[in-house]
Amino acid sequence: MSTAERELQRRRERGRQSQASFRKRQAQAAQHLTANNRQLKDAIGKIINAARTKKYPELVETIFDAAEGAGIDFERPRQFDTNNSHSKFAASGPQILPEHVEIGGSTAVDHTNSGPAFPVVPALPLVAPQQLSWGIWLDPLHYMRASLPPEDIIPYLGQGSKTFAGRLFWSVMEHSQIKCEREHSDRFTLIQRGLRHSKATQDLGSPFIQATVEARLEYKRIGSISPQYALAGEADLGVVLRDQIEKDYRSRGKDPSLWLSSLAIERRLRVMVGNVTFGLLEMAARGEGSPPLRDLMDRVKCALYETCDCFGDGPRWNVNVVDGLFLDWIAEASSL
Repeated sequence: MSTAERELQRRRERGRQSQASFRKRQAQAAQHLTANNRQLKDAIGKIINAARTKKYPELVETIFDAAEGAGIDFERPRQFDTNNSHSKFAASGPQILPEHVEIGGSTAVDHTNSGPAFPVVPALPLVAPQQLSWGIWLDPLHYMRASLPPEDIIPYLGQGSKTFAGRLFWSVMEHSQIKCEREHSDRFTLIQRGLRHSKATQDLGSPFIQATVEARLEYKRIGSISPQYALAGEADLGVVLRDQIEKDYRSRGKDPSLWLSSLAIERRLRVMVGNVTFGLLEMAARGEGSPPLRDLMDRVKCALYETCDCFGDGPRWNVNVVDGLFLDWIAEASSL
């Protein structure tokens, strides 16, 4: 291994370690925030219970408990100290709110003159619900999303998704999620077929590959990846796996350059068929042109989905498969 290769490997290892540390800190922060949310919701539930049952000492006490749980810096009044609040209120009897209550410098008038300050309703359960009745639901993990895209999809994002290569790439990705009107092999069979070409991928499971596809489609849709697919969407995961596959190929005397990515297919076709014919291919890939041409291109996309191999950084196809599919398309298009 050359010095440059060793340095590249060290940088990638440091990057993976940094990402692992970052994910650990994220998980710890999420656990801490979840615990705080649970504590706050429990406190609010107790406040509701105390208010609805006219237990004023408990109400005051739980309000201060909630403030303390929320991290608000305050001094608990001595008359409401938790050690003696019950005895003080018990000695003085039920508390009746005055007709005039000072609120923020202004006077609020109690027009009822008598009767309880709170309506008497059945008591709530002593245990606060996990979800409050008015629909507040705090899920901190919902907001902890990976914002960096996997490196292997960068060429196919933004304007890249509208190129010929981008349309081929995302067509294959989306084929596994949509129900195509044409008959296909089942997803598990196709995934296993796409993994067995290299020792580096033979031990990868079908669920992991599906997660990598979901992560990339999710990033394309909304620009981030949810925690559910975060591990399958690590920035350099696809590139590292591709390097391992290419190394395995060379060790067995196979030339990895004979397996083409979507970008390589576009470059090859531009040279092989010329600008005019490639323009027709682009138009059909965009869903434009005559229905027969579009139908021919849809069949090519289905065939690409059936014949791809997983190279970590996306699907690839043997050059002979690519040439056969697109030369057949050109021949059939010419006969229309």
